[in-house]
Amino acid sequence: MPEPHRRTLLALVAAAVALAPARALPADPLAEVRLLAVRPVAAAAADADSHPFVEWLEQRRVDANVRALEAAGRRLAVPFGGFEPRFSWPLADLGSGQFDPWAISNFVDQDPTWPGQTLDYLCGGRTYDTNAGYNHTGNDIFLYPFPWRLKDRGRVAVVAAAPGQIVERNDGEPDENCALGGGASNTIVLEHSDGSRSFYRHFRNGSVTPKQLGDTVARGEYLGLVASSGSSTGPHLHFAARNAAEELIEPFAGFCNAQANGMTSWWLDQPRYREYRLVDLATHVGIPTDPPCPQPEDPRYKRHFAAGERVVVGAYFRDPTPAYGATLRMLRPNGSIYAEWSFEHAETRGAAAVYWGVHLPELPLPSLRGRWKVVATYTDPAGNQQVRSRSFWFGTLFADDFELEAAPDPGWQKVGYQP
Repeated sequence: MPEPHRRTLLALVAAAVALAPARALPADPLAEVRLLAVRPVAAAAADADSHPFVEWLEQRRVDANVRALEAAGRRLAVPFGGFEPRFSWPLADLGSGQFDPWAISNFVDQDPTWPGQTLDYLCGGRTYDTNAGYNHTGNDIFLYPFPWRLKDRGRVAVVAAAPGQIVERNDGEPDENCALGGGASNTIVLEHSDGSRSFYRHFRNGSVTPKQLGDTVARGEYLGLVASSGSSTGPHLHFAARNAAEELIEPFAGFCNAQANGMTSWWLDQPRYREYRLVDLATHVGIPTDPPCPQPEDPRYKRHFAAGERVVVGAYFRDPTPAYGATLRMLRPNGSIYAEWSFEHAETRGAAAVYWGVHLPELPLPSLRGRWKVVATYTDPAGNQQVRSRSFWFGTLFADDFELEAAPDPGWQKVGYQP
């Protein structure tokens, strides 16, 4: 065939190929998945007041405030004159993009001896005491994952667990403490209709509700933002309660609850001892950084990838338990499986992050471009199945391809607060 004719024929063939519709790839062998890291969080991830004298002083301040309100005719409670409160969960998510980004590290210590003699309400050891004679008097709920980042961005609010009247309010204290003995905490104390009280500590500086002593709050109303003021090792809420006789209450009912309420729960719906949860599923450019306290973590989120790049998939678990984990799939734009793997936890922890690496195809063929998805299915020991998914983009860029935090955050309206 003459050379001009051959070139014309090749050009026609090339044009036909270019105009042909792209077809989905056949099912290929699944991509290799490598476990990169497992990062457990210690059970005692955050602490509260470390000396009994600290709480004694707080009680005396509260008593003085209540006497002042009573003298002014403003005290609303009738001690021993009604039913004890029933608490709702005292935290609210303000648009973190995660699934309830917190976990419990410590309950009330039921063993009055010290040091190192601990017992929680369900006969376990999820609590602590100190050499100074302090036995933990509340429930510590720490932020997770990336607690300092959540604190800096104001993503978790403390809300009233029951209706009440403010009988103690403190603000203006530093909120990036990393150890016990950090001084006074930004605090709210509520007195309820029967004279019982609930205590909320370690708020962010400047975030405490503008309401003052004697003002009332409704159930679920904003009180402040979670931080690490006072005697605290990291961002968390110390939530505690006392009855009208000022006796310590462990809101959780359990066989080893030696407090005044014993087997009577003070929760509207008592949370389980372990709240198994896949808190978050994310894609990263690498394993997130974990700098020294109190520097904020860098999650290294990434949601747009090029051909041949490695996707780091991170799964963040609350209360992981041995023999339970998750099954994960990475799906192409047409829904077919590109990679599939599973993971089981080796030990019980308060929280744990697991990271895997998956390399994307070397060629960005048209059928592979677009929105990919990572889907995780987690079945906890109670038999509850949780499914989480997170999208990312391969070989193309969209306007919404960046961190969720870049979008307007509607979470503040949940509790009627504007920063």
